[in-house]
Amino acid sequence: METAARSGSISYGEMIPPETLRHALVTGVIPPNYIAQLRALLDEAPLSVLSAAVAQIEVENDVPRRATWQRMRQLATATACTRGIWL
Repeated sequence: METAARSGSISYGEMIPPETLRHALVTGVIPPNYIAQLRALLDEAPLSVLSAAVAQIEVENDVPRRATWQRMRQLATATACTRGIWL
């Protein structure tokens, strides 16, 4: 989760806290002040980073991978991501 949080925050002064990112990926709710970091993560992070975050959520939060990928897709739509995997 730490790597994913850093990946989405590279271009921003404030890093999205890993627990905030986890909460967003589990619940689909992101605080407004971290929308840009989440969008950057979903649009720009390597798929291996996204996949590792999904796997970590499955193990630590008992959420099926498929559900997390679906939630990511919903968040990508809500934040206007343009990456092909979300379209």
